[in-house]
Amino acid sequence: RSGSIESVNATTTLKNAATITLNAFCSEDILRAIAGMAFGYPGFVSAFRLEVDRHDIDMPTERFIGMQEWDASEIAFDQIVAKFFDNDPFQYFLANHFGEHRTLNHDIMSDLGLTNEVFRDAATELEKVRIQGATVVTSSQAINGSIANLIDRNVDEVHKIVDLFMSHDQGFKRIITDWVNRTDSA
Repeated sequence: RSGSIESVNATTTLKNAATITLNAFCSEDILRAIAGMAFGYPGFVSAFRLEVDRHDIDMPTERFIGMQEWDASEIAFDQIVAKFFDNDPFQYFLANHFGEHRTLNHDIMSDLGLTNEVFRDAATELEKVRIQGATVVTSSQAINGSIANLIDRNVDEVHKIVDLFMSHDQGFKRIITDWVNRTDSA
């Protein structure tokens, strides 16, 4: 969520001088991200990492991570195909070709029970945070699951997503095959 990145960045710069490092990737393609993660491949997953080094021994470096959080709801891939792609899985690739999948991504994520969240990498664990004015506030909401949890608890539905990509997207298939072969030989 670019608003989250901008809010965290603005909050951190209101304080003393600091070095800010931002690494961000947004694929705007949650279905491809899930299919890739089913093989342990994180390269399609949107995420950001923001580090704030205040160059002060009394103020340690802060790290913020943006990633998808899953609410533990069951997913139904066939319903997503019906709702967004007129019951034709190949329509996904047509939408992708013309960039239309980007406008659908947020709604598909919502139907899958996924949201983009910001976490602070605290000393011992991640804390869900939100930006309130010029302050980073630890959220009172518990941290839910991740894409990996979604995959573990919805194996049959995730297989449908994987099958779609492996049978229709040769670039995806090549990347995943290379990834699997590389990790198997390591």
